[in-house]
Amino acid sequence: NNNNNNNNVNNNNNKNNNNDNTSNSNDNNNNNKTKNRRAAKTRRTRKTTTRRRREKLEREAEEDELFRDGGWQPRRLRVQANVTRVAGTGRPGWRDGHAAYAAAFNAPMGIAVGPDGSLYIADGANHRIRRLRRGFVTTVAGSGPCIDFSRNRVPTGQPRQDGWALEARFDWPTDVAVDPKGNVYIADSHHHAIRKLTPGGVVTTIAGGTKGLADGHGSRARFSLPYALDYLPDEDGPGPGSLLITDKHNARVAALSLAGPSYEVSTVHLRGLPGMPLPHSVAVDRHGAVGPSSLSLAIGTESPYSVCVAPMERAEGGRLVVDGSESQTVIGAADIISMDGLVEEHRVRQGAHEGPSGGGGNVIEYNLERLDRNGDVKLFAPYALASDPRRRLLLLADTRNNRVVAVFKGKGGKLRAQSVAGGNSLCGYADGIGSLARFSYPQGICVDVQSGALFLSDTVSNRIRRLELGPC
Repeated sequence: NNNNNNNNVNNNNNKNNNNDNTSNSNDNNNNNKTKNRRAAKTRRTRKTTTRRRREKLEREAEEDELFRDGGWQPRRLRVQANVTRVAGTGRPGWRDGHAAYAAAFNAPMGIAVGPDGSLYIADGANHRIRRLRRGFVTTVAGSGPCIDFSRNRVPTGQPRQDGWALEARFDWPTDVAVDPKGNVYIADSHHHAIRKLTPGGVVTTIAGGTKGLADGHGSRARFSLPYALDYLPDEDGPGPGSLLITDKHNARVAALSLAGPSYEVSTVHLRGLPGMPLPHSVAVDRHGAVGPSSLSLAIGTESPYSVCVAPMERAEGGRLVVDGSESQTVIGAADIISMDGLVEEHRVRQGAHEGPSGGGGNVIEYNLERLDRNGDVKLFAPYALASDPRRRLLLLADTRNNRVVAVFKGKGGKLRAQSVAGGNSLCGYADGIGSLARFSYPQGICVDVQSGALFLSDTVSNRIRRLELGPC
């Protein structure tokens, strides 16, 4: 009996072991099936993600290619800038030499690229014109005086003087422009004059020299703080071209014909557009990048802080006319920052009145659109503009926001904007990509058409920066 009982117990144990083994194998099979399902799902998800990512990249590449070929208008720009320093030690002063390790500036303002690739800089507080070429900075015009470090002030009011370049005298040159022959034109703001520096090293005053408001030839013309310049070539062949000038305190844009020796100055007729409030910067769009026509004028105003784009045409006698009644767009919202730090955002509405050009204006309500994907691109003192024909962009130095903004045509022809470097209104100095870069009140920007590079004068940090645009 005992043996039989033991055999029964053993049989039961064997059955239990077999059941346990069966259940374990079933659990293992179920676990393996679950793992296999999860692995298959993960593989499918990865394949789908990879495929979607590849399709997105191919679509963006195709869209960008179409955008470059002019067949498509993007909803937003997929670029950001890599910012590096090319000249200036950061310490204010006047010193020529190696661009990165020795050269010193003092409030560099407007900049322009010459036909040989040289970069010309209006060194405002040094009252000189500097040139950056092949990694070295030299003074090409102006004899100071420089900042008085003992009294920590910048001397002004020095008399105007023409002659050999290094003997000439300027008073706060704010902008430069270069024609195809290498002549440099200078906005000598506090002398209320436009000066010319020839490749032979001679400085002459070609227009203005006395504060006032008047059209005319040469010294008969009058300016009141001419601030920004842009060169406009002739349409019919290789002529001398003309200059567009923002006559800031006269609230006008003037055209200076470079067909010497008369150098005639005429006010650009703003047809259907009220007088511009304190125009600060100017750029000519000759390739339909942002304007409604192949020849458009962009004007950055100081009050309100905005950029206006309007078609421009040549009337009888070659006079330039800007038709504001046909198409008028303002980039960005108008921000007024009071002393207590409160921000008041409002729409600007101007009534008809007589502007400095003599033409009346219709009531225009500026179109303030949401432009940036993170909110509104609210400009705060756009003190410099430049047209990039290769990428069909308008570049803005948004000075008091310490950033660079790119404006482009979106779908439907609407102008849109995106910050490509700097931002957050942080003042400082830092190289980097996109929002990692820091600027200090940049007041000059230009495009090297040959290389496609952008140059920026970082005014308060006394440096010249280079921006390379690339995909986000």
